[in-house]
Formats: sequence, C-alpha cells, structure tokens
Amino acid sequence: MADGKPRIFPKYPSSKAEIRPGADKIPQFAGHTTFDERGRGEFIVTDPIAAGKTFVLAQEDTERLVKVKSEAGIMLFDGRNQAQNVWFILRSLLPAGKTGSVLTWYLEPNAIPNWKRQPVIGFSQVCYTPGQKKVAVIELDQGDNIAVISASGKVFE
Repeated sequence: MADGKPRIFPKYPSSKAEIRPGADKIPQFAGHTTFDERGRGEFIVTDPIAAGKTFVLAQEDTERLVKVKSEAGIMLFDGRNQAQNVWFILRSLLPAGKTGSVLTWYLEPNAIPNWKRQPVIGFSQVCYTPGQKKVAVIELDQGDNIAVISASGKVFE
C-alpha cells in the first residue's frame, strides 16, 4: 500500500525506463557511481513503481508486515531493471543545500509476542570428497528449547 492505495510487486522487472547519456550522470563522492554504463557511455533511469509518504508492506502477513513513513516522501523502485542482484528499493531524495537532520524515516515492524523463527538446516556439498563425512548445521531460534539428536545418537539441547 502506498498512501492507502494498493500496489503489486511485479513478478518481472517492468518499470518505465529511459536511457540517458553518461554526461547527465550526477557526480558522486570519490568518483563512485551507482549507475551501470554497460560500456556504452549511457545509463538507465527508471520511474518509481509507486510514491507516497507511507508504505505498508505485506499487510496481509503478520510475520512480514512493515510500515515505512517519511514526511519527505518515499519512492518504490524495481532495482532489477538495473542489476540482477537487486530487488526492490525504497528511496527518498535528499534536499539540496540543507545540513543537519535532512531526512527521517519511521520504520515500524510488526512485533509478534513470543514469536520463534522456524529451524533452518544449512549444508554444503562443495569441497567434500566422496568418502568424506558430510556436515549439516541446524540453526534454532535462541528462545527455542527443542532437543536435536545427531546421526550418532548424541542429544544436543
């Protein structure tokens, strides 16, 4: 929800985009860049999917519900248009020429009393030889009190 209006996160990158010449890039500190030129001397600028002062994410899911507010306004972008390792981005523009406290966001996660994270089993098959003992790790919520029994019968609590 963006200012009370329902929006949908697209399954595939689908924002309106414009290609601009490299000369239009905003100069950044120490020569860093957040624009991908793709070796062409140009960069892509996308339009936000939504804009507003209040975003409510996943309001139907109590475990993922988050509210983000800002008087300055917030924009939601689909970062997948510019990079494969990015998803969705909330962004506010910083006002020019202002110093001190220039932007405030208020984040409100939905806290669920006595919530416990589901156990996670982590394992890797990389760098093991065929005859080598494989290892898996069970990660539990710090408040969990489940006993774990190893393959050898050892009990961990």
